[in-house]
Amino acid sequence: MASVVTMNGSLTCGHPALAPPPANGSAILTSTAKLTVNQAAVLVYGDVATYSWKPCAFQVSGATKSCTKAAPIAQGTAAKLTVGQQPVLLDNLQAGTDNPPPPPAPSVTVQAGQGRLSAS
Repeated sequence: MASVVTMNGSLTCGHPALAPPPANGSAILTSTAKLTVNQAAVLVYGDVATYSWKPCAFQVSGATKSCTKAAPIAQGTAAKLTVGQQPVLLDNLQAGTDNPPPPPAPSVTVQAGQGRLSAS
């Protein structure tokens, strides 16, 4: 079982940050979900592609081109736990950014921000 991701969690890209974490290379999380865990709203799977990102240090031809979006690839969605008829986001999410890192670096690292509620 995977943990439900809350506003206390994080999604970070696999690139070096321009500043020490969590300042850069991470998603700016938002949630309007009424379900909370430890007083933090849960995140909805469908919102992953809408998050803005703080700048990372990804380089293209010697210039910085920070990640600006992520797209789910596999897993990360609860089969039965929903909020407003949308599945909640789980920390087993496999996602990529618009600037994928070279293998074997993970594209997006997910931290749930809580350990109390899990789902599958």
